[in-house]
Amino acid sequence: MNDQRREDVPKILATVMWTAPGLAIRTGFSYLRMRRDLQKSARVFYKSMIDSGMPVEQAQQLREKYENNLSTHGLMKSLGIAMPGGSSTRLGK
Repeated sequence: MNDQRREDVPKILATVMWTAPGLAIRTGFSYLRMRRDLQKSARVFYKSMIDSGMPVEQAQQLREKYENNLSTHGLMKSLGIAMPGGSSTRLGK
């Protein structure tokens, strides 16, 4: 059984090496699409706040918080993954 696992290691590594670049590219495009959609919705959000009479400074602050909600660091933090230079504690502890 142990010999069978050793024989499978090169196949597994080849599969990972073959699929990882495509997965990384698809994930990157998905992230960029989410950012674009978030920025569009932030513009609509900002315009509706201004149209309803909210002060421009306050609407701008809320828009920035809304847009910054989707950041790589925030995403990793929400998944409980420690980022270099950040806190080493996981969420939920």
